[in-house]
Amino acid sequence: MNITQHVKNREKIEEQEFTNLAPQLNIKTYKFTSTSERYDVKFRKNDMLYIAETKVREDKTCEYFNVHGPFLELKKIEGMYKVKQDLSTKGIHVNMQYINVTKDGYQIYNLSEPWTYDFKWRWLPKDNYNKDVFIWKMVHELQDPILTIMK
Repeated sequence: MNITQHVKNREKIEEQEFTNLAPQLNIKTYKFTSTSERYDVKFRKNDMLYIAETKVREDKTCEYFNVHGPFLELKKIEGMYKVKQDLSTKGIHVNMQYINVTKDGYQIYNLSEPWTYDFKWRWLPKDNYNKDVFIWKMVHELQDPILTIMK
C-alpha cells in the first residue's frame, strides 16, 4: 500500500469514528475536511462552532492514555489555531478540540493556544505502513479529557 492510499484509509476510519460519536454528543451538523486541511472535522454543538482533530489509536485503550496521556503534535495545534485566528477576523468564534479514539472509547479534549502547552521532542512512529521508520516530533501529552465515552 502506498502512502496516499494509507492516508485515505486512515481518514475514512476517522470519519466513521466521528460519525459514530456524533449522536452520543448530540451533534447534528458536521462536515469533514479534505486531507490538506489543518483539522479533520468542523461541527456545531449548542450553537457553538468547533474544529477538531480526530486520531484513531486502535491498538490502545482509554486507560492507557489516562496513564500516559495522549500526544498531540505542535503543528496540529498551530494549524488549528491559525484557522481559528483567520475566522476570528471575520467575526466567527470557534473552539478547538482533540478527539482521541481508542479501541474501547473516545476521549475529548478542549484545546487552547499553542504557546500554552509544554512541548517536547519525542520519538514517535512516523506512520502505520512502515513500523521501522521513526522521526522526531514535538508533542504535548494532554491531560484530563473533558469527556470520556466508552464504546
